[in-house]
Amino acid sequence: MWQIDTHEIMLHNTTMAKIKPKSQQSARIHCRVSHDLKDQVESAARICGQSLTAFTETALAEKAHQVLQEQERILLSQKAFQAFMEAIHAPPPPPSAKLLAAVRDYQRKRSS
Repeated sequence: MWQIDTHEIMLHNTTMAKIKPKSQQSARIHCRVSHDLKDQVESAARICGQSLTAFTETALAEKAHQVLQEQERILLSQKAFQAFMEAIHAPPPPPSAKLLAAVRDYQRKRSS
């Protein structure tokens, strides 16, 4: 299987040295859950030796990472990957009459 990462992560720190980076600051999330779910989460946190906050934060981070990975990556078979590579390396087709007309229309509107 081939994996194509469709998300480029760029980090740029514009904070001053005295200010904590956003990733180190804490933030609140408020939600309501059923009593049964709360009991389950508290039991699981105890088993893991974590506070409810630490357990919840870990679980949220793991689920968010999983969801983002599924959305940011495309898995392809060897055959599909080869077809993809051939398609992106093939010369582009010549512009259609409709595309050329759209370009002329855009240039005309831009110069007005």
